[in-house]
Amino acid sequence: MRGSRWLWIALALSVALNLFFAGMHLGGGLSDHRRSGRAGGLPPGFESLSAADQTIVRDRFRLAMAAGREDRRAAREARRRAAAALAAEPLDRGRVEAALAEARQRHAESRLRADTALVTAAADLSPEGRRRLARLLSRGPRGEDRRPRG
Repeated sequence: MRGSRWLWIALALSVALNLFFAGMHLGGGLSDHRRSGRAGGLPPGFESLSAADQTIVRDRFRLAMAAGREDRRAAREARRRAAAALAAEPLDRGRVEAALAEARQRHAESRLRADTALVTAAADLSPEGRRRLARLLSRGPRGEDRRPRG
């Protein structure tokens, strides 16, 4: 019975972490920045880009966000199914795992669109804009430096 308890804890923790990180990435990121008025809807730090470079990045991400809308909706729905399966009696581990796998896949597809938009935008940025974008990319979501030390 002890192993079953740890499985429940691990599954609950996995769902909680998936929901947290997916929500941060898919839900909160761009909408919070749009409301705050920072750099015309861009994440923090992007105001360091020139106006022309901001426009390029904003336009590429706007297209990527529109194209990924269905992936984000499907990821949310898969997380809801996972949560419902976790709460159901008896636990259907396969159903939970399948729903979480679908949520991860849809999240990955959405992230791929965002990464592709970044590369597409970078191709059209000024050299200084690309250098600034590289610095922004090396920072974490709160602005901390993620570059390796040493």
